[in-house]
Amino acid sequence: MFSALRQGTPFYILNKEEKPTLTVGQVESVSPVRPKYPSYTSVPMGLNVETVVDINVNVDGKTMEFKQIPSSLSVANFGTNGVVISESQEAMASEVSNLIAQSKQILSSVDYHQKAIVAYENMLRQLNPQYAKEKQVDDTLNSLTNDVASMKSDLSKIIGILGKQNT
Repeated sequence: MFSALRQGTPFYILNKEEKPTLTVGQVESVSPVRPKYPSYTSVPMGLNVETVVDINVNVDGKTMEFKQIPSSLSVANFGTNGVVISESQEAMASEVSNLIAQSKQILSSVDYHQKAIVAYENMLRQLNPQYAKEKQVDDTLNSLTNDVASMKSDLSKIIGILGKQNT
């Protein structure tokens, strides 16, 4: 649990952006546990109050701040930029294993989704004449672009052959 962290203990930071990376830092400080939403009235008996801590972590000589982390968790998403933090090596390993399984599942469904896109585009062509016209124009432009690129390549080859014959 994040509330049990002490200075000097390892802290795991997984950045899931473009190329996922795992960084291990050391805890510099942990704030005392406090309610997430401070209130000026008493809390009814039996009602669980969500508590949080702030954690400062040293990573390669730089301090990273993690604010309002749920104190009762061992793994948590931090912010909205794909960062997962953990105070436990085992919990982070489990998180990474789950991410591997999720990515494998996504990859196994690529063929289906490629076929689905073609089918859905055909449906849209039937349902929306304007979309069909735009798609036709796009397809024609792509075909012309490919033809020009092919002709350019062929011309380069011909020029190369003619250049060799003249020397």
